[in-house]
Amino acid sequence: MMSVTHRERLQHAIQCHQQGQLIEAIGLYQHLADEISTPELYNNLASAQMAAGMHQDAATTLNQGRADYPDHLELKLTLALHRAGSGRYLDAIALAEEVCIQQPDRPEFVVNLANIYYQAQQLEQAEATYRKVILLDPNSSMAHFNLGTLLHQKGALIQAQHAFDTVLTIAPEFYQASLHLGQVLATQGRYKDAVTQYQRVLAREPENPTVHNAIGMAFHVQGMVEQAQQHYHQALLITGDEEEGLVLLANSYRDLNDHTNAEHYYQRALQINPNNEIAQENLRALSTTKIAAWHLPMLADQIRNDAFQQAIQNQVKAGDHVLDIGTGSGLLAMMAAKAGAKQVTACEMIPELAEVATKVIEDNQLSNKITVVNQKSTQLSVGSALNQPANVLISEILDAGLLGEGVLPTFRHARANLLTDDAILIPQGAQVHAYLIQCESIKQLHPITEISGFDLSAFNQFNPRQNCITLTLTNTPHQKFTAPFLACEFDFRAPPPPASLTHPNRTEIAITATHSGELHGIAFWFDLQLDDEISLNSGPEAAPLHWGQTVYLFEQNRHVQQGESLRLAVLQSDTQLRFEVMDG
Repeated sequence: MMSVTHRERLQHAIQCHQQGQLIEAIGLYQHLADEISTPELYNNLASAQMAAGMHQDAATTLNQGRADYPDHLELKLTLALHRAGSGRYLDAIALAEEVCIQQPDRPEFVVNLANIYYQAQQLEQAEATYRKVILLDPNSSMAHFNLGTLLHQKGALIQAQHAFDTVLTIAPEFYQASLHLGQVLATQGRYKDAVTQYQRVLAREPENPTVHNAIGMAFHVQGMVEQAQQHYHQALLITGDEEEGLVLLANSYRDLNDHTNAEHYYQRALQINPNNEIAQENLRALSTTKIAAWHLPMLADQIRNDAFQQAIQNQVKAGDHVLDIGTGSGLLAMMAAKAGAKQVTACEMIPELAEVATKVIEDNQLSNKITVVNQKSTQLSVGSALNQPANVLISEILDAGLLGEGVLPTFRHARANLLTDDAILIPQGAQVHAYLIQCESIKQLHPITEISGFDLSAFNQFNPRQNCITLTLTNTPHQKFTAPFLACEFDFRAPPPPASLTHPNRTEIAITATHSGELHGIAFWFDLQLDDEISLNSGPEAAPLHWGQTVYLFEQNRHVQQGESLRLAVLQSDTQLRFEVMDG
């Protein structure tokens, strides 16, 4: 029997435990354990030790408790949680299931079983078990919260949103649910609603760097780059130099055309992690920006020019307000004006190009219809640069790999912020076609290593993407390893959800090798749908266009046999396509 004094000491230990004073709580529990033995005491001591990271001590406590009280369910469940935390999921699940068989109507038991399923990434069992908890206790905020997190992971965004909304109805002070709800809303493209949720968290935790970065990203994708930058700076003031925060801040400077500061913060991120892909990629892109190198061949591409002109004549009507993103020379903007547009807003983020475009438009007596704005399109808003939403979008921000100039985030932002609901887009979509290849001449120089006995690897800094090469396949000796196939397709009128290099959208397709040998990479190109009638094909069998084709080199060569079944993973971020080959 526990004395009054023991009960008072136990309550004090529990209070310390609940307040996060773990070391003090553990000491109090241990002193009590020297004098008395109860299953609750063992359970509380082990729980505090686990929370403090003292996993071996917790195992000892639980083994002693199980020896003294072999049938005590709470002890058995705590042991299950301990084993799950140690990665022993099969043992953990077996113990937790045993407890729930004996007490199937105890939601506090069943929710722990669901949590263990979730830790083990047995998502279907976890989801079903969380739903059982909710049937037993509809007001279990933790069950709704964990279910929402699981559903978000599965991509079931509407269901996840409902789960987090339910949490906040039950427990409005559960601010972590607001954070996760904001992430779900941001994934859906509802950035303003996401910011509202993040600010609820920030009101409770003004020094939370994760929330500052989340708000910054939501502002950033809406084109509110200065506001985003303030939150990125605040996050770094809290954390000090932190890799992700430095990259986010660098991205904001890049999008404000402040390349000096962008390079500075990318370099600081690389000092922390020299393998940060985003910092490496953006630094290379900044160091290899050359206006003439890609504009002149594009202007000389008469097939491309004629196709865009025909599509613009098909789609632009008298009285239209046209938005031309990345106007460059102003050519497409002038085509739109000649086709009858009442007003053309042409944005160009590179100051030198914006100045030249303004002069070109003046020289062609079209300044009364076309306004050149020296800003990135994501910095535009209706009511400032645009007096009203545009009802036609024209843009040719495409590289040989289709996505490298940011067509997806640009069109996504424009659809949400700059266009009418029924706006026409030129181009409206694209299909990416590909085949697997062997190409010795490319493989030897990407990356550059030793040439004529000398180490020239430092020269790779001038190669913007060492594993991704733009070329003309008809002029490049290579061996096809598959027939051409459709790798992926995009509807620019409904772009896919945002995706980063580190968390890309992933799809898999089955392919069959038509030759045997050493596989080096994948060649790909696109079929660009300008409208329902006009398209441009950048493939090797089509009329040559300025884009050419792209070869993506795999990290490791792979030997394949003719007739071998393979699986190709297509990894799509907002600005890049990457590929992985796996066994079929």
